[in-house]
Amino acid sequence: MSAPALIVITTVFLCLGGISFQLVWKPVQHFLLLRSEIIGRTERFRRERERWKAMEGRGSSSDQATRRVQDTEIELRLRKAQLEFRHLAEQINVFVASEPIAARILRMFRYDPAEAEISVSNLADAIALERGEYRSGKSENSTASTYVA
Repeated sequence: MSAPALIVITTVFLCLGGISFQLVWKPVQHFLLLRSEIIGRTERFRRERERWKAMEGRGSSSDQATRRVQDTEIELRLRKAQLEFRHLAEQINVFVASEPIAARILRMFRYDPAEAEISVSNLADAIALERGEYRSGKSENSTASTYVA
C-alpha cells in the first residue's frame, strides 16, 4: 500500500470513530447523567419525607398556627418534587424519541430508557396522590378538631 492510501484509510477510520462517538457515546452519557440525577433526587426526596414524618410526630396539636405553616411547607415541597420528577420524565421521554440508536444500545445493557421514563412518571403520580391524601387528610383532621373543640 502506498502512503496516500494509508492516510485516506486512517482518515476514514478516524471519521467513523468520531461519528460513532457522537451518535452513540454522547447520548448514552447524557442518559447516564439523567439516571444519576434521578437517583440523587429520589434520595433527597426520601430524606425530606423522613424529616417531615419526624416533624409531624413532634408537634403538639395545640399549636394550630405552627401546624398549618408546617403543612403548607410540606405541601409546597411535595408539589416541587412532583414537578421535578415530571420534568425528569419528560427529559427521558425526549431522549427515547430523539436517540433511538443510543436507546437500543442501552437496552442491550439492560438499561431501558422507556421503562425508566414510566417509573419516574409513576413516582410523580404517586407524589401527586400523596399530596391529595395529605391535603384531604389534613383538612378532615382540622375540621374534626374544630367541631370537637
